Amino acid sequence: MEFLFLDTETTGLQGPRLIELAYSVGDDVGVFQAFFKPPIEIHPMATKAHGLTIDMLEHCPSFQEVPDKAKLQALLETHILVAHNLRYDKSVLENEGLKVHQGICTVQLAKQLYPLHLNHQLQTLKQHFKIEVMGSAHSGIGDVRVLKKMFHLMRAEHEEKAGIIMWEDLIRRSIQYF
Repeated sequence: MEFLFLDTETTGLQGPRLIELAYSVGDDVGVFQAFFKPPIEIHPMATKAHGLTIDMLEHCPSFQEVPDKAKLQALLETHILVAHNLRYDKSVLENEGLKVHQGICTVQLAKQLYPLHLNHQLQTLKQHFKIEVMGSAHSGIGDVRVLKKMFHLMRAEHEEKAGIIMWEDLIRRSIQYF
């Protein structure tokens, strides 16, 4: 199984459009990151969360203008998308004309593995696993680094307790197909 770890920052919750994209493929240590000028205004609550304003993105291309869109679509066709709140990131990608074929939601995975946690937000899980990464919370690049590290730590912890076969079975059952 090949994984594509991805995080988006957007214009808001209603009809979200992409303003930051970060992803990392498989075991690669590198992270792709890009910023985009959205075709709509950024909701003030979104700016409060990620700190990005329309003025900051004024000279960025729109997502529709970048050649990396085709590369990302090819990755979505050959890899399992891993996202924290898969439904939201899937909707963002679809709003930009991309098709998601399969994915794993780490919120749902964390709920299965840690049902007694107070919440399953990415930053809460980051603290649980004592993850230290470059990049701030609610930035695409920071969140994708946390997401990838958290996924691997959940795997290591679960394999230690239940074995690799049980982890692989859990992952197969966690994949959502679209």
